[in-house]
Amino acid sequence: FDSFDFESGNTVHVKARLKGYIAVVFQHEYDHLFGKLFFDHINKENPFYIPDNSTPVKFKQNEE
Repeated sequence: FDSFDFESGNTVHVKARLKGYIAVVFQHEYDHLFGKLFFDHINKENPFYIPDNSTPVKFKQNEE
């Protein structure tokens, strides 16, 4: 993706490999740039379909 470097005033191309929750957040925000919303990704014929290549996001429990 392209990013703006505020110090130099230039646009720079950046490669990022994101995993887990931060990847989901990034994709969600990136989709907004193109007018996509979360529900646009839901299968209209089978809204509860889980693709074979999907993995759940797991959160660590706070140990207090």
